[in-house]
Amino acid sequence: MYQKLYDEALPIHKKAYHYYSLAKDTLILPFALRNIGRAFTAQHNADSTLYYYEAGFQSAKRINNTRRMSVIQSELAGVYLQLGRYEEARAALIQSSANLLGNENVAPNNLIWGKLYKGINKIDSASFYYHKAIQSRSVYIKSGAYLDLYQIERASSRDKEALTYIDQYLIYQDSIQKITDTESVKKVEMLYSYRHVEKENDRLALANAKNKAFIYQLIAGGLVFLFIITAVFYREHKRKQQQLEQERRLRFFEERSHKESLHQIELNNEQILLLKKQLIVAREQNDLVGEELLIVKSRLLEEKNNHITALYTERETLLSAFRKSEIYFTVIEKSKNPQAKLTEEEWTKLQIELDLTFDNFTNRLYTLYPNFTEVELRVCYLLKMSVLSSDIAHLIVKARSSVSSIRERLYKKIHGVPGIPKMLDAFIADF
Repeated sequence: MYQKLYDEALPIHKKAYHYYSLAKDTLILPFALRNIGRAFTAQHNADSTLYYYEAGFQSAKRINNTRRMSVIQSELAGVYLQLGRYEEARAALIQSSANLLGNENVAPNNLIWGKLYKGINKIDSASFYYHKAIQSRSVYIKSGAYLDLYQIERASSRDKEALTYIDQYLIYQDSIQKITDTESVKKVEMLYSYRHVEKENDRLALANAKNKAFIYQLIAGGLVFLFIITAVFYREHKRKQQQLEQERRLRFFEERSHKESLHQIELNNEQILLLKKQLIVAREQNDLVGEELLIVKSRLLEEKNNHITALYTERETLLSAFRKSEIYFTVIEKSKNPQAKLTEEEWTKLQIELDLTFDNFTNRLYTLYPNFTEVELRVCYLLKMSVLSSDIAHLIVKARSSVSSIRERLYKKIHGVPGIPKMLDAFIADF
């Protein structure tokens, strides 16, 4: 659930809870419910968040596991703080703290107590708990406590103390950033691998279904239609080879986009490292203005990395949803039937889905060449779906040679220079 991929994590956590329930794993169930609550927190769904945290707490209570009860109540207190419900946060913290033993176990609660008292403007109490929190071994807790102490001292115009705290905060932020830099690339790699496996499984399932259908047809036809079946088999084999080539090309563009995203993250991380070195120099020179500017620049680059990862996730999620949509399967099925055609309503649905999936695909085409004909647009739609050129012909009610001519003509319209049909195919796939 890293790098704000909570929309993707939610159904996975629900599925995990389902399997833990089937396995009757009562020790894991409380945290499985808590994890669903975390995902809803990121979606700002307060009702669902509170429901699943409470369900997790009750699950821990049923097995009388005070540690799990305390951990969930501690996180729930943090949720209440975000909602501004201070009394409920206090009650949850009291209940959590009563069952926790050991300094490390109470460290997260100390930080939350500090935030609670800061929220209700009891600064002395807040400061007391923040100082307890910084005794933790967790760099995340230390970082949060030092930042809030810095804000308290700065608000009180105690600049010397504020600078001490912000220095400590930046030290621990540097440690956190090193962890994040490593995990950021790993998470993008994991997401890409997950998508790649998921797509391969879908492809294999579709191929398996086709093979079963073919076998049933072979048995039903019998020896009388042996020659016809052999001819159909040859045609289907050729179609599959063409389709595999189209899929290979599509994977090439997806992998290139993936590598470009990783490359930009690495470049940004190099800039962040350079800024941190400059920040050390600025501190040594007591250049407070320059120091603030360098901190802002560093944070902007970190936000860009998060944005790149989020865009990649959104693009992959939209593409997966499109490939599971009704209109996608309609087009794929009709492309296999030489007698089938798309209705006007289906063409409209296809345009809408492509525009949603590929960032206003139609409007971006019009910016390249405003005088597309309806047939030319439809050819672009089908190419974007990786429909074979031989199948495009009957879907737009044209001869195969006409489809090749349209693709050549479109390439010249868009680029201003002659090109072959495959050059347009590559351009549309990457557009």
